Amino acid sequence: MRGSNLQIMPERIQNQTMDRVRDVDMTVRLFRQAISESREASASEISEIDRNWQYYWGRHYLRKIGNRWVPDTSGGERLRLQRDIIQLSIDALRPIMVKMSPMVLALATYPDIEAVIESPRGDYRVPGLFNSDVAAFLTEAQAVEHQKRYEEIRIAEATLEVMIAGYAFETTIPVYREGFGTILEPKLYPRARVYLDPRGTRLTDFKDFKYIAFEDEMDAAEIYHNYGIRERDYVNEEKASDERAYDFQERGFFRSLTEFKRFGKDMLREQSYERRVYKVHTGYFDEYASELHAYHGAPKKANYPFGRQLVMINEQKIVVDQPNPFEHGQYPLSCLQSMPIPFMGRALSEMGKLKDSQRGVNLLFNALIGTAMLSMNPKLLYEDGAFNPNDWQQGAGGFVRVGKGAISGRMMDWFQPQVADRAAYNLLKDTEYHAKEDVAGVTPSIQGKEPFAGSSGKLYESEQAASMTGPTFKIQNLDAGHHRRSMLELELMQQYVDWREPYYQLTHDMDKYHPMMGDAVHDLFFKTIYESRAELPHNPIARHNYFWNQYNEGVIDFEQYLLLVQPPMRPALREAARRGSLENYMPGVPREFRLQLMAAEIAAQQQVAQGEGQVEQLRGGPQRQIAGDTGGDFASEGIAGDPNQRPV
Repeated sequence: MRGSNLQIMPERIQNQTMDRVRDVDMTVRLFRQAISESREASASEISEIDRNWQYYWGRHYLRKIGNRWVPDTSGGERLRLQRDIIQLSIDALRPIMVKMSPMVLALATYPDIEAVIESPRGDYRVPGLFNSDVAAFLTEAQAVEHQKRYEEIRIAEATLEVMIAGYAFETTIPVYREGFGTILEPKLYPRARVYLDPRGTRLTDFKDFKYIAFEDEMDAAEIYHNYGIRERDYVNEEKASDERAYDFQERGFFRSLTEFKRFGKDMLREQSYERRVYKVHTGYFDEYASELHAYHGAPKKANYPFGRQLVMINEQKIVVDQPNPFEHGQYPLSCLQSMPIPFMGRALSEMGKLKDSQRGVNLLFNALIGTAMLSMNPKLLYEDGAFNPNDWQQGAGGFVRVGKGAISGRMMDWFQPQVADRAAYNLLKDTEYHAKEDVAGVTPSIQGKEPFAGSSGKLYESEQAASMTGPTFKIQNLDAGHHRRSMLELELMQQYVDWREPYYQLTHDMDKYHPMMGDAVHDLFFKTIYESRAELPHNPIARHNYFWNQYNEGVIDFEQYLLLVQPPMRPALREAARRGSLENYMPGVPREFRLQLMAAEIAAQQQVAQGEGQVEQLRGGPQRQIAGDTGGDFASEGIAGDPNQRPV
């Protein structure tokens, strides 16, 4: 090419995509290159996340060595106190964000149609079982699973990771347990063990990510149990001695194995062995994800149109190579983030905005403490020959000897150091106030602290509602991650769970459902929606008042009230209250009209008690008999006035 400024580049393995590669060695090279590329692109970010965690643990004095932050021990015994505002701010916001996690519901696509079960002989319609009942069972089954594995604690852990690192990655994988069956086990991954495509930006659904990989650590016995691969198959014997010594020093440990002889007296033998841990990478490659999303069709001649799953041990051995095994055709990963950044595959964190303020607060705090210590240690100035210091028995501070005539008027005088400046203290409080309230959004009202003397209760209540503006926005961003996580879990339950297995028979009490409910779940067409709680009050008393008003207005029933408020009640009392409320609940009836019905019922009961005649009981009776069939409004029929003036 005469006159061209293009250079001939050497052949690189990036010229091939993972969809086309069949050679095992080339697959390993591409997988390792993807991990290396992601690790290099996220090195500075992971280093900053590690620094954030150090700050949360209270290690505020750090220095950087390479890509790691270590405690700064320079300065010897120099005064280094700290006034922690980071942990207080995060621990104040975290319970609110955990309690505001949304409710995820499964809704049948065709709710009023009887459930259909597919079979080799054709479709079978189940009489008496509707798709809406199956979707309700699927929603309830997920709620039972969350309750059994303490989902709120898992959400609290993920929320803390979000506030420290900016985002948290969760995955849910079906695991088979002998004697129980297939169980869905969620797992939280730190940022350092998730390898993302550096060019991806959509963390809500990962549509533009070409690959995603997770890193786990397993010992040789666990690898053999899961994949049936011996240790010699994935360990390079030429480097075995050096690598094993390193693994033992850094990540391994000794375990004592004691064996008792079957015959003999008090005879035992102890044998120590080394437990070596290896990295196991699970990767998902999908070069056509964005094309499928954009053109609604699989590309031509695609070997893996919905992605490829690979499992690599010790970056040397591929033990799993198959198409994406999940029917949802997506990456089995969800991301929780509170402050996303547009056009970037990362998010901001609370910690990143608080670190500068924390350093400033520590600097001012140390200066104030040092000044206060000096002010408590006055010095005695004395002229040479005024007295013998050895004769001084007691007294604060020290002695400063000066020449004769240096102290005017007398031979001895006290030198009082300058006390702490009030302006420095005000600057400290202002910096702390700015960090907690302006940056993190943690106000005294949001922490539940009592208002100052003389303040208005209404004003304080409105201030508490206004202070939730910042946390509300963060909660709304978390809703997308919660929804995706629950959506993937519901689809995995539909694909992998056998409801006849012992674990689900005991956990979900399948005998109370339709006999074919478990089969109908697998063939259900459904969608998922989530009900956000970002706008709800976070205070328990405020939540009670809010939902109690909704219950009185007929918006929700008492069962929904108990579900949303979650008051501490005995199970028997909760069930009795729920059943009693459902008997008297009239959906769609205005509150004023229900109050009039109650007044009419009381009057009717009084008439019966007085023997004035049998009056029809109004509880649960048809509303048309109360309001009449004249078609007039309630006022003309007497319903809005005296209940005794109702038409007969």
